[in-house]
Amino acid sequence: MSATLAVARRSYYSATLSYCRPSPFYSMGNRHGLPPVSVARSYSSGIVDRSVLYRIQTLHPSRLRSSDLMDISSKLDIYVHTPGSQSSFRGKYYGVHRFPEGTRGFLYYKSPKVGGPPAAGELRFRLITGNTPASFVQGSDLQLETGLPWCIPLLTMIERPGSIREGRHYQCIRQLLLDDGFVTPALLKTCAAMLNSNSCRPRRNSRIIHSFGELFHISFDAFSVNFFALSKDQLRYHKYQGFYDSITRKPSYSGSALCCFERSNLPQHKGTRTAVIRIVKIISPVTCLYPNYYGPITLPVEGELVHRIYRHGGLQPVSFKADSTKTMGLQMLFQNES
Repeated sequence: MSATLAVARRSYYSATLSYCRPSPFYSMGNRHGLPPVSVARSYSSGIVDRSVLYRIQTLHPSRLRSSDLMDISSKLDIYVHTPGSQSSFRGKYYGVHRFPEGTRGFLYYKSPKVGGPPAAGELRFRLITGNTPASFVQGSDLQLETGLPWCIPLLTMIERPGSIREGRHYQCIRQLLLDDGFVTPALLKTCAAMLNSNSCRPRRNSRIIHSFGELFHISFDAFSVNFFALSKDQLRYHKYQGFYDSITRKPSYSGSALCCFERSNLPQHKGTRTAVIRIVKIISPVTCLYPNYYGPITLPVEGELVHRIYRHGGLQPVSFKADSTKTMGLQMLFQNES
């Protein structure tokens, strides 16, 4: 290697590391509430996205300051730096979509409900109309097009052996959660153990449920319904048959809805641990994909249970026995209920 090339490479890596390394004044800036820093990103299309690096002090709703307020309207990313952290956090709306216009408010941690699994917390964004934390209570959580809240589950922010990238990406958020008292080192270890025992691990857009009544999104033209079931110390991935015709192997309807599992109180399920699915809210209109369709899949109706026509039982609600080996994850919903 020539001396000139060696010098050029050293200069390049020096410049790169200087750009990536957090400034030693970040923590000082956090303490004194310095204004956010502009971060420009260029894309192949020639568009420059000028995001902002926000310095926040807390994720606790009762400890928020006016300096924690963010405005990420129409931004591709949200950049966050925290006191004493050696790295920053970058979050997205979903896919390549920009945050909606009017995305202005606070990043915060939503703790699990009382009695719920400790690992069921989520990072969320609270939209407000005012300029101070006092507006938090009157605000609402940022939502996705699915009708579910924009969130990052705690279980996707855990540092695991062999996953350096994930650990580094969420390091500053985990530290804030520790400082705010939302999590403990023991809980983080439990979360890591649950993840290491699963071959399939949740991602940012994964749906994790732990109780009856929790909403999840269903696309009627999808071939499967996927989610994770969570208990105090267990996590299971589940994939169930979607709303397609098992004979033609094709979807019968398009559209989508928010649904939830319920404990079945139907007479035919008395004395058993059986769950059914209720269509809580239609998100996109339901359309039959075939004229004069008369198959086993019935038209999804808001507020009703999911039904299908069975060869020997006729029209019946779709049900899942928790004691079946194929639906063992639903056992967690019954366990968490008691």
